[in-house]
Amino acid sequence: MVKDLGGKILEVRVDGVHGDAFVGSLVLTHGAKVMKLDARPSDAIALAVGDGAPIFVSRKVLAAAGIDRRMLDRM
Repeated sequence: MVKDLGGKILEVRVDGVHGDAFVGSLVLTHGAKVMKLDARPSDAIALAVGDGAPIFVSRKVLAAAGIDRRMLDRM
């Protein structure tokens, strides 16, 4: 849908945690315009994977999920 509307996904961010819900955003371009839209992380990640866009997760989110950053270096 993003491509059909002339846009491109630049990146996905999982920015924070509110209560027990993760909060994310989708960064897109449409022409020269860059937009940041709030999005459910699960939906945004699915779009990023389908488009090959990078996914960034904040340290705060990793800590809330119980993931030590050193664990990621082993993957």
